Amino acid sequence: MKRLPLLLLAACSMLGAHGSNDWENPQVFAIDRLAPRATAYPYPSAEEARVGMHKNSPYFLSLNGKWAFKYSPTPAERPVDFYEHWYNAWGWDSIPVPSNWEMQGEGTEIY
Repeated sequence: MKRLPLLLLAACSMLGAHGSNDWENPQVFAIDRLAPRATAYPYPSAEEARVGMHKNSPYFLSLNGKWAFKYSPTPAERPVDFYEHWYNAWGWDSIPVPSNWEMQGEGTEIY
C-alpha cells in the first residue's frame, strides 16, 4: 500500500523532467510517422515506367529550389499562422532546398 504514493510521485517527477511539450520529451519520437516503404514513382504508362526517367513523369514534382525561410529560436517565437494561404512572408530569408538551416547560418549547429 505504501508503494502506490511513491510510484505516483516517481511517475509525476519523470513527466515533469521532460517538460510539457512533446518536442522536449525524448520518449516521443514518432508522432504521425508513416511506415517505412520503398521509393516509388508513378508513371502514366508501363512503357514509361520501364524507361525509368521519373523526372520526366507528369506526376513528378521536385521540391528543390529556393524557399522562403524564417528562423525562430523557440516554437513560441514562430510566426503564427505562417501556413495560411493569406500569410505574408515578405522580408523572410530564402534557403536552398534541400539544405540544412544550420549550414545556412541559422540556429546552432548540432553535428
